[in-house]
Amino acid sequence: MILDFWKSPSEAGKEVHVMISDEKTPKFLQELDDHSIAHSVMIDDVQKVIVEQKEKRDKLRKQVRLHDWREQKVQFNLAQYHSFADVINYLNSLAITYPELVSVQPIGTTHEGRQIPLIKITNKRNGGTKRGIWVDGGIHAREWVSPSTVLYFIHQLVTQYDKDAQIRQFVDQLEWYIVPLLNPDGYEYSRSSNDPEIRLWRKNRSPPKCIQQATGLFQPPTTTCCQGVDLNRNFDWFFGQVGSSTDPCSEIYQGAYAFSEPETAAVRDFVQRHRISTFLTFHSYSQILMYPFGHQVRTYSNDLNDLSQKKKELEKKKKSKSNSKSSKKLKPTVTRKPLAPPLPPPQPKIVPQVPIQSKSTTDETMTPPIQQIPTSHETGSVVTSPAPSEEVIRVEEAPREEVPREEVTVLCTYGNGWTKKSKPPRDFTFSIESE
Repeated sequence: MILDFWKSPSEAGKEVHVMISDEKTPKFLQELDDHSIAHSVMIDDVQKVIVEQKEKRDKLRKQVRLHDWREQKVQFNLAQYHSFADVINYLNSLAITYPELVSVQPIGTTHEGRQIPLIKITNKRNGGTKRGIWVDGGIHAREWVSPSTVLYFIHQLVTQYDKDAQIRQFVDQLEWYIVPLLNPDGYEYSRSSNDPEIRLWRKNRSPPKCIQQATGLFQPPTTTCCQGVDLNRNFDWFFGQVGSSTDPCSEIYQGAYAFSEPETAAVRDFVQRHRISTFLTFHSYSQILMYPFGHQVRTYSNDLNDLSQKKKELEKKKKSKSNSKSSKKLKPTVTRKPLAPPLPPPQPKIVPQVPIQSKSTTDETMTPPIQQIPTSHETGSVVTSPAPSEEVIRVEEAPREEVPREEVTVLCTYGNGWTKKSKPPRDFTFSIESE
């Protein structure tokens, strides 16, 4: 039985989240009972939730009030999930509107021919050598909130430059290399259907790889073909040793060899050509901050104390802000007659969607502008028939993996290691875990 782990087993005593199809649920629950493993159902019908979320998004998309009108130069709705083509248009519009801060370039091409977009944000008028900060999102296709969060980062750095002194300092003194969608093929595939097998697609869309599996002592082996590589496990840091699989049908299939995929190879090649001091990568579904290193439990980098101190400072600021908000008292307001409806927001200036004229800089050769990619899934077959409803089972065992939910996890690396940091919820408690 192949299980779709949302949180994988790591050690005894922790939860495991796993999605099971209807036809497999009775047998799976019976096995849990036979082994005295406590369990509960988190989501009765995953596909139903997916459909309901899509209907809600479609409804909200039609409401003008959700458009981000604070910045009038470039119109982009930060309150919805966007197609890959929308993201490309947004990045190009920022480069046209803010040429002194923004440049856009592709860093590679995927299996299905989509360009991987990178936006560079820095004050070009300030010369000299600057440290680089890498930020990426969407390496796992189904984690839609990840690229959305990275797009918000981009929006803040660019549009708030003239309004926020801290952001101005970040942009003046650093070079930001940001890839909001590192796995565009998988992302677009996950958008193509409400079928949980497609909506919750995790890997990239590499060509199918076939393996033979034994079916019995006197039975001929069967051939199984599966598609995609878990890009998060395709880097060369202890490749294939911990937390990955050689089975191409596994959600954590590592690929044939390190950097076998165009997406990870593009990251490697770009980072090697630039001075990157900090590496951040956003995931979702795990409320954890992961320090270097991720390949083995309780192994940390030399700057662990620095990272821990920063974590404590952030927690202190968060607690102080929370206490400040809770201390404010709301004053009741009495309205004696109906208020006039608010005036509609001013219409933003429409910026023509034209290609960016790339320019050569002192530290890199800018490649041609990124072209718009059609929103439809044009290569490979897409199954759109309804899938059976599925359940997510909470098992009192051991978690690890990430899957879409409205929380964000940040993976960082300093030097050779990895860090993971979640956007703290209200009941946030900090812990260090290994992935």
